[in-house]
Amino acid sequence: MRSLIFISLVLTGIFFTGCRKDPDEQRLSWSTEAPLSIPYRQRIQRLEKKNMLRNTSFETGRIFKLDSLKTSFVMDGWHQLGEHVEWVDTRKENVYKKSEALSGYRAVKIVRHHANETDQQGEGVVSEFIKVIPGNYSLSFYTRLENVKPVNSRLGVRMHDAVDIRVLYFDRNKNAIGSEASFPQLKQSIDNSFKSLSFSNYSVIPSFGWGKIIGKSADFPFPDGDIPTNAHYIKIYLGLKGTGTMWIDSVSFSYTRKNFSIQERMSGYTDTNMQMHPVIIPTPKNMVRQESLLFFAPGDTSLLPLIIVPAHADMLTQEAGSLLKNALSARSRASVTGNASNPKIRIISADRANFNSKGPVFILGNTPLHGKYQGDLPLDEIAGHSQGYYIFSPHDQPNLIFLGGNNSQGIYYAVLSAIQLIDGKQPVFHNAQVVDYPDFENRYYTLGDLPDPFTAGQSARISGELASYKMNGIFYTAGKSKDLVQGSSLYVYMDKVSSQPVFGLGIITGDRTVDTGIRADRVLFAPRWIVPEDSSLSYPAMMNLAMSDTGIAPRSMLIAPVYNNYLLDYLQYMNQSAPNLSSATHFYSGSSFFSLNTDDADFARFFAYSHAKPVFMDNSMLTSTLWGQYNGAYPYFSGKIRLFNIFEPFMNYGIRDHLNQLDTSMYWINQDARSELDVIRLATAADFMWNTRDYDPDYSLWRVLVSRYGADAARELIRYANQYGLMLEIELKLKKNEQIQRNLKNIREDLSDLSGSTRTLEKWLGSDHPLVKDIRSLNTSLKARLEQLNSSMVSNPSSY
Repeated sequence: MRSLIFISLVLTGIFFTGCRKDPDEQRLSWSTEAPLSIPYRQRIQRLEKKNMLRNTSFETGRIFKLDSLKTSFVMDGWHQLGEHVEWVDTRKENVYKKSEALSGYRAVKIVRHHANETDQQGEGVVSEFIKVIPGNYSLSFYTRLENVKPVNSRLGVRMHDAVDIRVLYFDRNKNAIGSEASFPQLKQSIDNSFKSLSFSNYSVIPSFGWGKIIGKSADFPFPDGDIPTNAHYIKIYLGLKGTGTMWIDSVSFSYTRKNFSIQERMSGYTDTNMQMHPVIIPTPKNMVRQESLLFFAPGDTSLLPLIIVPAHADMLTQEAGSLLKNALSARSRASVTGNASNPKIRIISADRANFNSKGPVFILGNTPLHGKYQGDLPLDEIAGHSQGYYIFSPHDQPNLIFLGGNNSQGIYYAVLSAIQLIDGKQPVFHNAQVVDYPDFENRYYTLGDLPDPFTAGQSARISGELASYKMNGIFYTAGKSKDLVQGSSLYVYMDKVSSQPVFGLGIITGDRTVDTGIRADRVLFAPRWIVPEDSSLSYPAMMNLAMSDTGIAPRSMLIAPVYNNYLLDYLQYMNQSAPNLSSATHFYSGSSFFSLNTDDADFARFFAYSHAKPVFMDNSMLTSTLWGQYNGAYPYFSGKIRLFNIFEPFMNYGIRDHLNQLDTSMYWINQDARSELDVIRLATAADFMWNTRDYDPDYSLWRVLVSRYGADAARELIRYANQYGLMLEIELKLKKNEQIQRNLKNIREDLSDLSGSTRTLEKWLGSDHPLVKDIRSLNTSLKARLEQLNSSMVSNPSSY
């Protein structure tokens, strides 16, 4: 009997082993150009692994003697190529300086005093084989350089591959494969193995301190980081082909979130039934939740909140008190039942403050009540931050809530945060201890043309929404840049007596003036086209903000014709530098117009041109639009269109690794705000600009969606966005004559699913909700395009 059982188990094992697919056979349908063709489990395992390299900082290995005088070394996970590669050990103080390693005490050092023009390869280190699946990856490392020159320096050429960074591709048998990759937007193929773009346009590099470098082959819209579909293994090569000295440390190679749809990226939030507590957007630097406070019960006025302001409060503090009162009153009124009278919430002056309240007492600014708790208030933690604020409750009186700041603007921001802690369904204040201040003092977005009163009014509503997220500045498109010196249709006004940082805008249209009520601390002029059409490319577009009537000091804003490295790389700018304007603010959009993948080498080149730390003009959010070709996928890569997300959060968060290269007095998100969809996206950008350290794009988006629309609607919106991406994929496949019959068969059902999701959102949010209107508009446009495609194919079946 036992032998029969044993034979049965053996046969079962053989059967299942025989049925199991070979891993390489499973890969036949996988494609880098269609990441969702790869099973989710395979992709998420790669993402969770994070850095796929071993010994990323070269800390481990061994040294061995070649003879009595010579030694050599072997580093775990790496091989050295060439005789002039050293394994730095900063513990040997007589040989190496502390600065020769960035992380730990080890690094790689390459010293080349001579290089031949005929050299095909330099010297450096190469990783061991790394097993990969198709998709998008990110390569970065830290380097330091001294006196680096190109191999062909005598010919006057630029660096090209003198600093040699490469990703080498291999098939399943570990044979090298080609690195050619299509760049259809430029109608050419490029070397996708080459990752030295950050340094390739330097002429020489006399000195470059430790900086983070992003391995890249080309600027957007090239899909940088994509590896060949048939690559099963890769190797990382880092080296020096020219002459000079190069140090290398902290290398990273990782699978990216670009391989996932919005539904997959957000599954950790949408798959839970947990209700999220009220959140503060932008995310505070430090927040600890306290006991929640009930501030209204029908028939019991003793719980009603009280708001106390200083005896001589300025206009901004008074406005802050009114905002808080209105928010608390709205929630209290919504809780009134039957014929009960509406609760009345009072604002009283501190010099008349004599209360014995059971409910929460909000104390705005510096009042006599601060005396008792002066030593407990977190004043030192916000010192030096002009917009710093705190929310604080003493342990012995948890119903006292101090909303303070370094000035009235800080108090105003404390109130904006406190309002977000009011429960959306019941009269409860979810108290918290908060200490907060922004990373960028001025946080701007772009205001486009306002051609009529309706558009102006819509922009006014949106500006108010963004002001609540602590966006405090607007760049206004005044037409083509030559109009800036000839005058503008924009004027700004402010109450000169008060310090209230809220402006109004007036747009002159013909003989009429349309008061928009746009809210912002600052409003600056910005050209639609950066380079003037009627001037020499070497002449900078200068913007002077002369606002002396408002009490704000004039400031020069300089957007040079070479406002990014792509433009700087043109030959005519190589020996040119910006005008010497020490007081001017220089704007910089990064390595290219679209701002993506900007690293320390890019900043160093622009600094050499401008001689000033620039304000970042971030154009990265434009990539997630049709104008940005849906992140570069349209109209070439139908398998990537489904990754497009109509709610795409701010994604250029890698710029936070380079804050020491920026003028942090300002950050400009060059994204127009026209719709509720724009509000959602720009709210995540506001989150980043305020607190770069803790910013997470997916979590930020989820917080914005839940706080604005509720958890159920947020889940449905994620589902809708995923389905909409699928429909864009189908549309492009039809245009490219891919899988025609299959897509035509499913298109009606898919459109029905999209409509069903819209009806669900209408039920929860209301048919007149701005977001519902935006979604209906998307549906209408998409359906019209698909019907036109379908009609064209029916009338001309021979075309497919």
